[in-house]
Amino acid sequence: MKKNRSLKTTLAAICMLLSAVICIIIGSLGISFINSSTNNAYDKYETAMNEGYKKEIKSQVQSVLAILQAEYDKVQAGESTEAEAQKEGLEIIRNMRYRDDDSGYFWIDDMDYNLIMHPILPDQEGNNRFNLEDKNGIMIIQSVVTSCSSSEKGGFNEFYFTKADGVTVAPKIAYSGLFEPWNWAISTGNYVDDMDAEMKDVRSDINNDFKKMCAIMIACGVVMIIITAIVSIVTGTIIVKPLKRMQEFANYLSRGDLTKYIDVKQMDEIGLTATNLNSARENINKLVKDITSASDNISGALNEFDQSFSKMNHSIEEVSLAVNDISKNVNSQASSTSEASNDIKFLAHGIENTSKEATSLGTSSKTMRELSEQCSDKLKDLVVANTKTQQDVDSMFHQAKATNVAAENIRKAAELINAISAQTDLLSLNASIEAARAGESGKGFAVVANEIGSLAKQSAQAVEEISNIIENLMDNSEKSLSIMETINSTIDNQVKSLNDTQSIFSSLYSDLNLYMNSITTIESMTNKMDNDRQGVTSVLDTLNELAQSNAASTEETLAMTEELSGVVNSSTETVSLLKQDIDDLMERVKRFTVE
Repeated sequence: MKKNRSLKTTLAAICMLLSAVICIIIGSLGISFINSSTNNAYDKYETAMNEGYKKEIKSQVQSVLAILQAEYDKVQAGESTEAEAQKEGLEIIRNMRYRDDDSGYFWIDDMDYNLIMHPILPDQEGNNRFNLEDKNGIMIIQSVVTSCSSSEKGGFNEFYFTKADGVTVAPKIAYSGLFEPWNWAISTGNYVDDMDAEMKDVRSDINNDFKKMCAIMIACGVVMIIITAIVSIVTGTIIVKPLKRMQEFANYLSRGDLTKYIDVKQMDEIGLTATNLNSARENINKLVKDITSASDNISGALNEFDQSFSKMNHSIEEVSLAVNDISKNVNSQASSTSEASNDIKFLAHGIENTSKEATSLGTSSKTMRELSEQCSDKLKDLVVANTKTQQDVDSMFHQAKATNVAAENIRKAAELINAISAQTDLLSLNASIEAARAGESGKGFAVVANEIGSLAKQSAQAVEEISNIIENLMDNSEKSLSIMETINSTIDNQVKSLNDTQSIFSSLYSDLNLYMNSITTIESMTNKMDNDRQGVTSVLDTLNELAQSNAASTEETLAMTEELSGVVNSSTETVSLLKQDIDDLMERVKRFTVE
């Protein structure tokens, strides 16, 4: 069974869900906005830093140009020679550093691509660096000279260059300015990775601040959800409390207890509902009382009707029983008379048919007796012929056995002749051998021996043919014996069946004689019964007419009584059903407890 869910729990869950959704949406939007603002601020900071680095190196180059201008002014004033002024200026610039870590320095190239001064690479001073190229193919010094040759007499350049450690190659942003009196290109720059390292700390601080703000917003959302849950539970308790009272009232009402009220003092929809339910309870209470009173009155009237109908029904039942007995007796008399009349008529018809059948049977019996005598004679002839056939088959069987014995004797004689032929053939062979030994004198004897041997072979062949013929003869004789035995057995059964049939016909002939005598007796009895039947039939016809007239009058009286009894029974059933309905209504009304 599914468990009922509390309205307070549902309300709290909905409020917490809405609060969570709102917090998630606002938090997501806030975090997204802060993230976007932070990124924009960092981008602006990065741009400002890059611009600041560029302004710094440009300002530093301009400071160097001012120092060189001061040295040049000394030359112009005659305070120093140009060579001394250049030397003094180079030394000052060589030792100049800027930034807190003193990583910023300057170098000088002339417009002919020669390195004048480089504090990190002093060994390369004086070299022509026209072909100096970074890993991306940028011609470094050519770019510097090109920038100084512009109308601004200076500009920014980006290229890869070796750092102060002499190993690391990193991207660098440089600014170059032209000191026209001496055609020197003053350059300085910042390595991009150093700039990124400085901005990385700022980026980390911004990210940390962003994470702190996200954590604060999440904490605020959790606190808001908790507060919402507490408020929703309190609010749900306030809303559900009167609803529980209404639920208790509904349970009492479902059990039929109309003595309870709903005690709700609120002036809102719930309070109005409770007031309406109390009004409905009062109306139902009054209705139950009215129904109870009316049911008692109707029940008393129904009891009186029931007693009256019971007495009337008892009287009608007595009259109906008396009329019904009369009707049954009259109908029984009419039915019996009618049945007797019909039986007499049917008996007369049967007697007439019996007489005819007896006469017909007399004639048929004579014919059957003649046919029985003829069949008996034919059976006797058939038994004699069948006995003669059996004797002939026995003679053939004995003759076949004798033939078989003779064939066996011939076979034995043929075997003897075959043995003699074999011995004769062996004797002829010996004679041929002896004639060969006798030489010339034995030739005539050899001819005789050959003839004897040839005769022996012919005898053997003839004996073999005779043996084959005898074998076939014996096989056929065996088959004939088997067939004759089967025929003899069949004839025996046939003779037995014919003897049994003859016995049956003898018994049938005796029974036909008895049957003929019985038919004669029945014929005389049916004639007497037909005479008696005519007198009984006239009396029964008169009784049948009187019984039918009495039965019609009795049936009319019984029909009227049954119709009256049906009206009383119908009224009784109606009263009974109405009483049952009143009882059911009272049972339902009793479920209510009224004041």
